[in-house]
Amino acid sequence: MSNPIFTSTFYRRDLGEASRFEEELANTIDDPAVARRVAQQAGLVPAVIDTSGPPSTFWSRILDKASQAGLLEKLVKRIEEKWGDNNQIATAIANLRNATVSGSLQVTKLLLEGDRPFLGRKGLREALPKVENWQSSVSILVVRGAPDTGRTHTQELIADRNGKDVRVLLNENLQLVSTMKRIWSVAGATGPVPAVIAGEPLSTESAVLADFWTDVFAVLDERDRRMWVLFDDLDKGPGRVEVRALAEVLAIQLVDVSFQRRLRLVLLGYPEAQLAAKNVPAAFVVDDVTEDLGTTEIKAFIDYCLRRAGRKAFDDPTLTSNSEKLCADARALVTPTLSFAEALNHVVRGWYVSTIKGAP
Repeated sequence: MSNPIFTSTFYRRDLGEASRFEEELANTIDDPAVARRVAQQAGLVPAVIDTSGPPSTFWSRILDKASQAGLLEKLVKRIEEKWGDNNQIATAIANLRNATVSGSLQVTKLLLEGDRPFLGRKGLREALPKVENWQSSVSILVVRGAPDTGRTHTQELIADRNGKDVRVLLNENLQLVSTMKRIWSVAGATGPVPAVIAGEPLSTESAVLADFWTDVFAVLDERDRRMWVLFDDLDKGPGRVEVRALAEVLAIQLVDVSFQRRLRLVLLGYPEAQLAAKNVPAAFVVDDVTEDLGTTEIKAFIDYCLRRAGRKAFDDPTLTSNSEKLCADARALVTPTLSFAEALNHVVRGWYVSTIKGAP
């Protein structure tokens, strides 16, 4: 069986073994000159090696470039030769290789940090690695689907897998000015938010919106930050046409490679069949559609938790009966203000805490 980390053309930091290896590199090898030398010894040409910024940033770039060039396994071997006596590095490298030997990789992570269930979303899990590659032009994620089907929960998986990046979630109650203030603050900007003239019609042609994103980019670049901007429920709430224009202007700006290195755009509940912003190549966008959750996803969650805890798996009848009960319990909790997706997360988390985490 081929190793999904070594054979990928982008660095698979969506997989736990890959993300932990990256963290150990940043913690252990913090000298940019040393990192550059090792990368060159692995075969990367000097022109593509950028060691500016903190260790987490330059190692992220080196791993991305090594994966693109098919040199990741060679890079790992060079690192092992020099730092193999470091227990953390040695363990991280062994985990990378064990992805092939023992099948230890759990590609579908159904329980996030903080014991938060995250069920289903196969399409999202397949799409995210493309957007998470900061050396790629793929920089826009569009999530569609009916309201209350878990679109907002997308942010939880993004947060779990991209903890080092800055994130801002903009809900449907924020109108344009409040949205801009929130982005401005989370980016780390100081001073007043660039003003929008009252009554001025806004569209993807509006210079004031383009200037706003240019200023946000400048702040992120100066502070060596990367930011995910998540516009939630774009199909509901007041003043969404102007907020959509703000999001679409960022989509246009993301045609610029420099913007792609600092920003990611996530459109949740985007109402148009195609991204309305002009001049945004389809290759820069990945799409996802939320799906209905049910007993199939609950079965997968129960089985995942049991195996993760080293417990004996349920036989199929027991697995089915437990899944059906949890599904029924969740449906009984649904109210006009509590969706089935939210109720299901609450119920299965309760099952995990009582049956797995709290069990002797």
